[in-house]
Amino acid sequence: MGINYYLAKNYCNKCNRYESIHIGKSSYGWTFSFRAYKNIRSFDDWKKEFIGNRIFDEYGKEITINDFVKMVESKKIFNGKEADNHAKLYPQDSFLDKDNNSFSDYEFC
Repeated sequence: MGINYYLAKNYCNKCNRYESIHIGKSSYGWTFSFRAYKNIRSFDDWKKEFIGNRIFDEYGKEITINDFVKMVESKKIFNGKEADNHAKLYPQDSFLDKDNNSFSDYEFC
């Protein structure tokens, strides 16, 4: 079980509409699992996308960009050791960026 996070791109403050883009999922005991796209292949790429946009979890709760980045970084260690990583366990359908963040090219939830 985990929580999915979404980028609210082009957010309209008047009508609260936005383009929702799946960032990835936070699961207990695992590093954050990022969704990869054609032009988003690393956490640094995601950080560029965050500029001027907002982040929400699947329940509609907003999280600040700074708190989101801290959450992702904090999940690299679990119980004093390296957290499980989807890309290391399932390399056939995932990859790691230069900072060992896990990415998948397919849609997941």
